[in-house]
Amino acid sequence: MIFAHRSAELFTKPTALISIRKATEESGPLAPLVQKCIDDELSIKIKTPDLRFTDDGELTVGEDSADIFANVKERTSTPPDMLIGPDSNCTLSFTSGTQGLPKGVLGRHYSLAKYFPWMAERFGLSSESVFACLSGISHDPIQRDIMTPLALGASLILPTKEDIQHVRLSEWMRKWSPTTTHLTPAMGQILVGGATAQFPSLRQVFFFGDVLTTRDCRSLRQLSPACTIINMYGTTETSRAVSYFEVPSAQEDPTALDSLGDSIPAGWGMKGVQYLNDPEKNKEKFTDNWFVDNKKWMEADKANDQGEPWRKYYKGPRDRFYVTGDLGEYRPDGALEAQDLQNIDEEGVEIGPCTVYLKRFRRIQAEELRVDVTIGVLYANPTLRGLGSAVDSLRSGQAVTVDPDAFIHNAAYVHWIARYEQMMGPNVLSTIDAMKLCNEGKPKLFSFVSSTSTLDTDYYINLSGAQAATGRGAVLEYDDLLPNRTGLGTGYGQTKWVSEQLVREAGRRGLCGAIVRPGYILGSRNSGVSNTGDWIVRLLKGCCQLSARPRIINSIDAIPVNHVACVVVASTLNPLPGMNVVHVTAHPRLRMNKLLSALSYYATANLPSTTHAPKLDNRNAMAVLRDDADRWIDIDDSAGDGISREDIGRYLRYLVEIKFMAAPTGRGRKLPEIDTSIAEAQAQWGVGGRGGAS
Repeated sequence: MIFAHRSAELFTKPTALISIRKATEESGPLAPLVQKCIDDELSIKIKTPDLRFTDDGELTVGEDSADIFANVKERTSTPPDMLIGPDSNCTLSFTSGTQGLPKGVLGRHYSLAKYFPWMAERFGLSSESVFACLSGISHDPIQRDIMTPLALGASLILPTKEDIQHVRLSEWMRKWSPTTTHLTPAMGQILVGGATAQFPSLRQVFFFGDVLTTRDCRSLRQLSPACTIINMYGTTETSRAVSYFEVPSAQEDPTALDSLGDSIPAGWGMKGVQYLNDPEKNKEKFTDNWFVDNKKWMEADKANDQGEPWRKYYKGPRDRFYVTGDLGEYRPDGALEAQDLQNIDEEGVEIGPCTVYLKRFRRIQAEELRVDVTIGVLYANPTLRGLGSAVDSLRSGQAVTVDPDAFIHNAAYVHWIARYEQMMGPNVLSTIDAMKLCNEGKPKLFSFVSSTSTLDTDYYINLSGAQAATGRGAVLEYDDLLPNRTGLGTGYGQTKWVSEQLVREAGRRGLCGAIVRPGYILGSRNSGVSNTGDWIVRLLKGCCQLSARPRIINSIDAIPVNHVACVVVASTLNPLPGMNVVHVTAHPRLRMNKLLSALSYYATANLPSTTHAPKLDNRNAMAVLRDDADRWIDIDDSAGDGISREDIGRYLRYLVEIKFMAAPTGRGRKLPEIDTSIAEAQAQWGVGGRGGAS
């Protein structure tokens, strides 16, 4: 196909050429048909060797530097010897065929000659405009994206296939600075969906092909505040347009969209539309304009008739309305708004009947947006399976970034020998990633479960003893732990200390939540479920096997997991201002000797000083637990909790049930009853516990 001025320049200086080589060379059902048409049906075949473009855009063709157009160049300014009139057809293009066979669309000289000058005058287009061709080469884009800049002498730029992608297209627009483009709403969503790059050079955007929503317009106005949006999708379409509605730029009128509904109105009508070779359909769909007297224009045209030859190709003036049958109303400014018009596969559908049909299905209660899928996702996943996988992926991400109101980060790699470098990934970097999620979507509360391993240095053990001796209490919750930036002996304690400092810094920058610092966490008070890897559990088992226990008078800050979980949730749902430390400490504390004496109570038969734990202040924990009782659960746990002899009995019963240790054989008290279902699952399948299956 060749596009050029209708003169000798068609041959000497064609403006654009489109090759059909791809249609004949690539595999597929069309290739042999195209080649057959070339071989058998084309009456004129021209092969042009050595095709060249000069620097000034002139086309030369010929072998050995000879130009076969040299003899006709003097005729380039002479009009062709052809008689045409306003109603003569000058273009033939075809629809896409989505509704069956493609339909031919003939364009008249009158509309083609009037349309582009009208566009330039009405919307401020000129030879200085830079058009971006972003649509495929079909009948609509050719007459809009290509013919408009050619008729105006403007510039035309086209992105590469790689640039027409999600996000990248906006960067291309910023780089090449087009002033004008024609878009479908789907292409507009690709342009603005997820884009961050602004393109301030854009001045006019013409929309065609589908219903244009105000939501899409708002997104576009944010990225290009100087652009005017012109909706040319009406109740029907032609090769160019039949109506238009102009939305001023955000710079000119920031509130222009506020008075509109969900979609942009059809606007004002244009001229020169009719059905091809179908008089009956024209009578049905067109009616004379009752606002004007058409005889006035016919008489004026008759008075100007000088017998020009072209008049035999002119049907005379006519001013008509196109009857679409759509329900609409006129806005105060005179623009037409088609009410609730939706578009499905290029067919106008009223939303009212759709609602009636949907209500017949009892399971459909209401619409709800679960996943906001951009148009880029649809293009990247054209199959149902691929789109389903993409939606599942978005939903799983949305469940983390959009839906939650708070994050509780308690995952950690616990090991007493591993070095900091080995534990930094799961313990420190995971904390950073979790805090990043709090800033995605809506702001979220953040609770970080730390450990009293951050206090395991002589400094805080001595500080605890000194403060207790003077009556000043224990290690305070607002202590920044900076004395422990050196001296922590385990990689686990070091990673928890670094993570705490990162969370504190995030708190200074606006993150709200808590650092929950529990003591030694033992098993469930209700079921007795315990971690068989804990050293206290292994100490209990060893004492039973040896029928002896050591005498250790140091206290141990041990808490049942139930109470720790309660404080963690309470500190999340009832956050104190800023980012605060919440100590979870035992009340009362047991001495190790008292804890081990429970073995004698249930008829079962000196550790280093590092078992000594500093005493901790827990005023923040008491505050959040009181708030939790007032707001949520009506149970006040602010008095604290600790490990009792009955708790030790339940832990022993659980360990016996999972066959971790033998049952007591002495004459002491019977072990307490527990729910054995969890223990049975652990014994049979290895569910839970450190190293167990999930």
